[in-house]
Amino acid sequence: MNIKNYLISLTIATLFASACAKAPVYSHKHDGQLKYISADMWNAFSISDFPADESEEYYNDFETLKEWQKKRTKEQCLAADKQHFASIQEIFPEYRDFFDSLSNSDKQFLYRVYEDAHTINVNVKRRFTRPRPFLSDPSLNPCENIGRIGGYAYPSGHATMAGTFEGVMLAIDPQNEAGIKAAVRQAGLNRVIAGVHHPTDISAGDGLGREIFKEFSKNQKFVMKLKNLQKKYEKFKNEKNNR
Repeated sequence: MNIKNYLISLTIATLFASACAKAPVYSHKHDGQLKYISADMWNAFSISDFPADESEEYYNDFETLKEWQKKRTKEQCLAADKQHFASIQEIFPEYRDFFDSLSNSDKQFLYRVYEDAHTINVNVKRRFTRPRPFLSDPSLNPCENIGRIGGYAYPSGHATMAGTFEGVMLAIDPQNEAGIKAAVRQAGLNRVIAGVHHPTDISAGDGLGREIFKEFSKNQKFVMKLKNLQKKYEKFKNEKNNR
């Protein structure tokens, strides 16, 4: 290889490595840190307890799960698995082209929101330690493609992410309120259909996500970044409509 080709190859490799380093990678290896929420709020988020054993709400949870186990389809299980990480891209797939168009800095911002919300959710889960529904009732089996996942059930992490990202998306595209809220509801329902969460896990997670977004909104850097994304979405939408 001559020196010119070597330098070209080296430049390409360096640029690729740099891009990979900046692009967020969704995984279940989280950093447990907070950036847009004050550390003073670490234990300040509060939700009510999950239903007591043998209570009416407890039985309603399991009746709903058994109903879905009987009627769920393979397609519904596959749809649930497409939201494996509960990223904003997975919850709102209709905006995928917009998300893909964003700079690495903007993608990192959305990923940091995800990480902060996840950190709070895990901390709250540790207070309740509610087992997954299939561990409490041996007649329940989750979708085969999702399996008997680990972790605690209450409040749902997916519903927490969806509730948090609802606020983000309503700020970015306020004209699509109905569509955004429908996507959030579906994300929560998918976890019940899959058999890995009780309905009350979902409602609690949704409420927690909304509280997290309220706390985010007190951070000026967060607010400025969100306003910037709203402007970028307007530009993206206008350019798409004019093609």
